[in-house]
Amino acid sequence: APRLRHIWGNCEVHVCADGSANRLLEHCVDLTPEAVVGDFDSLTNEAREEYRRRGCKVQQIDDQETTDLQKALAEVVTRGCTATVVAGDFAGVEGRLDHTFGIINALLAHEYDQVAVIGSSSFMLVLRPGEHQISVPDVDDAPHCGLVPLGKPCERISTKGLRWDMTDARMEFGGLVSVCNRIEPTSGGRVWVNVSSPVLW
Repeated sequence: APRLRHIWGNCEVHVCADGSANRLLEHCVDLTPEAVVGDFDSLTNEAREEYRRRGCKVQQIDDQETTDLQKALAEVVTRGCTATVVAGDFAGVEGRLDHTFGIINALLAHEYDQVAVIGSSSFMLVLRPGEHQISVPDVDDAPHCGLVPLGKPCERISTKGLRWDMTDARMEFGGLVSVCNRIEPTSGGRVWVNVSSPVLW
């Protein structure tokens, strides 16, 4: 809850995707989002009625072609947000690796909307073609990191600040992907990445 409260306090708009509203009500009962959206296969009646009572927009969207996260990101875009933080665990939580792939797909679909997903022990975002500077906290223990091409092979990627940097490397599934890499502690947590096509950090 402390991390969520920190993120919450630094955001102007707050949207819950379906069942995340249950957890918000359970762990941070004093916080109220501006909207709760999703197909509501997970939202409890208690959470639905409580947030409705507080004046929150509660919108059921039955479209099964998009995930609840995509529905929430669409809501955020309609509210004029130019950058989005998705707070929650995502690394195959409770065996739901399919959720993780769904999140990655949503990130790629919103690659121009500056979306970062922050979990309890890691974060991920899509790096669009071009140069990027990434600040990584707590680098003294050389935390793990990875760079994975999305949608198509990445014809050129170069990095600085990693234990195993790359220079004009080509990445693709079935070939090279940069997993099990580490942040180089001497970098001070500053990592430079230049990519030719979308890559997941």
